Amino acid sequence: MVRKSALRPLLVLALATCVAGCVDPEGSFESFNGVKAASTGGTGGGDGGPCAVPKPGEGEGDFLVAVSSSLGPTKPILYEGSITTPTANSGSGTAIFLRMAPLVAADRKTRLDQYEKPLGPFAIATDGSLSVAFPRDTIPGEANPIIPNTPAESEATLSGFVCGVQDFYCGTLEGHVYSPVDSAITGTFGMMRLKNGLADLPLDPIYIDCAKAVADPL
Repeated sequence: MVRKSALRPLLVLALATCVAGCVDPEGSFESFNGVKAASTGGTGGGDGGPCAVPKPGEGEGDFLVAVSSSLGPTKPILYEGSITTPTANSGSGTAIFLRMAPLVAADRKTRLDQYEKPLGPFAIATDGSLSVAFPRDTIPGEANPIIPNTPAESEATLSGFVCGVQDFYCGTLEGHVYSPVDSAITGTFGMMRLKNGLADLPLDPIYIDCAKAVADPL
């Protein structure tokens, strides 16, 4: 594990109009419900069957987080970070603590450390569901793959299931972009474990949803 870093305001992404061939966010959401068990190693939760929520201290590690919006689904904003899983504030169950920094869109491997922020902890429900609201924040222009070098201000909520200790997690996003355009957004995210930390970057392919749709090449 290179460093304890993890998910920072994962949001927004995009500032361009979705064209034909874009990933369909509603289709991705349906796929999420349909492949939940497969994408979490057979412990899906919800309509995917029982969910084995990781115990405190389990499932920690470094990840590449790809966050896609309906304004540019195949051009995700990327983050490198890590997850820790402390005991929930209630004193029982597991929570997730997130700390992550965006990556430069031009090479998908350079960490923008000055933008790293801690988030959480967020409690995982007994069925494995996790919903995380990320506050309004600005994504640096260097990390914007849709309109390069243009900062994007946004807020969003990520929803998914944390079932078992896996190398891939995924889910959906709802939020709002405030600048440089003003628009409600939907989207998806994919999290891929980095077993060798930054040495694994850039990854190829990058999965952006639970159906494992692939991001555009670098």
